[in-house]
Amino acid sequence: MTSNTPQEYPEFDLSSKRIVQLAGLADAAAAGAKRGWYEISSALTDKREAADVDTVAVAFDYRLQDRVDGNSNPVFHTAHLMPLAQLPSTVADLWASVAAVATTASVRARLHDLLFTLGRQPKHKHAEQACSAYLELGGANWDSLYRARAVIRALDIARQMKLESLADDAVKQTISNIRECLDSNERKPGVALRLLGRLVEEKNPPADVDELLKAARTRYAGDPYIEVDAAMSQRRRAKGDGAL
Repeated sequence: MTSNTPQEYPEFDLSSKRIVQLAGLADAAAAGAKRGWYEISSALTDKREAADVDTVAVAFDYRLQDRVDGNSNPVFHTAHLMPLAQLPSTVADLWASVAAVATTASVRARLHDLLFTLGRQPKHKHAEQACSAYLELGGANWDSLYRARAVIRALDIARQMKLESLADDAVKQTISNIRECLDSNERKPGVALRLLGRLVEEKNPPADVDELLKAARTRYAGDPYIEVDAAMSQRRRAKGDGAL
């Protein structure tokens, strides 16, 4: 797939029977994933000779860049893959068909997010479905860093599309994940501060933020880098310098 031009893509079989088969393959691949979408793609490696399986699998090869300076505009990329905007409509048609019947949160989150990013209609529906699936991941058994990325992405989409109820749910899940990190015997400063940084960017950060920032500085005291990051977030919070 990576070397195809738009004119070379096949017409995929979108029959309900085939779509159910493809969704089943993706869901099975996702069942064992704990550390991101590449694990789903890797689990499909031995089946990628089929063009439609490869096209589903490649959806999990794209990387969503981390947010920078409050910029929530999504940039999915992988150096060896065709840019999303250049993909033919047949690829989006296949992704949409699979997303509609997939059952695992990770498959639904990624496919609906890609469709949302592409502006696939109904865009608002794809945003809602992506947010809901990301929130499922945020409370699931994925690695804590990937759960953090999921809830941050849910919050970004919800704010962008003014999905207030989902945004409220994302904030609550973010707070829950932060408290889990702070209470854990395992040190997870990168995860906790990533989530806290996103809450500080809110136009109206939740009241819990100040308490959580203070708790983070206490929990990770002694690490100068963590201390600086937490202190900067506290100063930004005190100034009311939200980015969104």
